[in-house]
Amino acid sequence: MLPSGRSSLETVFRKRSRANTATNPETEAAEYAARAATVAHLRREFNDREEAKQLRYQEAEARAQAKEIAKRQKREESQTRKSEAKERKRAQSNAASEKTVPMADYDTAQPFISVPSHEFVQPRRRGATGASAGKGILNRWQLFMFKLRTAWLKFLRMMSKK
Repeated sequence: MLPSGRSSLETVFRKRSRANTATNPETEAAEYAARAATVAHLRREFNDREEAKQLRYQEAEARAQAKEIAKRQKREESQTRKSEAKERKRAQSNAASEKTVPMADYDTAQPFISVPSHEFVQPRRRGATGASAGKGILNRWQLFMFKLRTAWLKFLRMMSKK
């Protein structure tokens, strides 16, 4: 029977250690020193790995902070640019509204005629000749038909390659 506090493996190790007790004390000291050196070496390696992990973690944290700071600065710059643009537009609209028109112009002014946006045709540029002259004269329907035709031709070309 085994004592209650010991496992079966423990007895095997105890028997082996008893067999080795009759060895030379000098070799025992050398084995002990070798084991101590091995343990010290393993501890150093473990500590080095842990330090490397800690360093990688700190570097990753620093990169994340730098990224966050850059993102915040970019957002702030964008907001300032937007606010400056709004202020410029507001100043321009104020300057335009402050211009006064003489009363004589009101008498001869033509009534404002609203043109629906789908009927808007861009005027022809001066000096435009050749193929580029008609490019700006597309209303929305013509533009849609042009894009549809282009997409259809691309599709046909793709199907013919297969």
